[in-house]
Amino acid sequence: MVDLICPVCGTLFQKSPSYVKKVKIKTCSLKCMGIWNSKNRHGELSSGWKDGRQQTNYICGYCNKFFIAAKCEDRKYCSPECGHKDKIGKPRPKRGRRIKLTCEWCGDEFERRECNITKTQKYTFCSIGCKSKWTSENTSGENSHCWISDRTKLKNYGTNKIRSSTRMQNWKKMITKRDNYICQICGCDDKKLNAHHIKAFKDYPELAFDTSNGITLCVGCHKEVTWGNKNDENLFDMIVNGFEC
Repeated sequence: MVDLICPVCGTLFQKSPSYVKKVKIKTCSLKCMGIWNSKNRHGELSSGWKDGRQQTNYICGYCNKFFIAAKCEDRKYCSPECGHKDKIGKPRPKRGRRIKLTCEWCGDEFERRECNITKTQKYTFCSIGCKSKWTSENTSGENSHCWISDRTKLKNYGTNKIRSSTRMQNWKKMITKRDNYICQICGCDDKKLNAHHIKAFKDYPELAFDTSNGITLCVGCHKEVTWGNKNDENLFDMIVNGFEC
């Protein structure tokens, strides 16, 4: 380690030799680095700055007037008026040649600039309306890459359908309202609360919408719950119903 002295606060600190080689200005902290930059690289102490903005000398491309303005690589004129006057009568730059295409939906011929046609574009359409009609006709139903003939064979199909049902959403609201919107383990009133089934409703479907089988937990406490743990089930049932299950 190399002993250094901070140029801002004068504190003695140590840095590795590799840091000393890479960094030109060596300060003890980021706070001191910001103070040093504000004094030496910005404001009145920095060359080329005036009234809080970095200024550069320019010559107008139309009226040849000398002016000072903020630094910009594309600065050519002293005002928008000079820029507009200088472009009058001059030919506009070519935007690319037009190519004749045929709409995939309606079959009408239309023109489009070559620069607007991507290499990965398989189908071309004359309008957004034709594109939406073609998409609804060819990428929906059995033609969709997400099509599944029998969704009942999917894993957790039954439980996922119950979770997203209106009856389940109403059950969650009843549980959180009964517990005064407070986690029953840690007592926090977090905005994101979960209504937890004491006994998993996939194993006990008859208790899926039973309010005595639910308890309000915050996100942190809910993550620590282990499914099938009898100790957790007894604890939750004791809190909600006053006796062990």
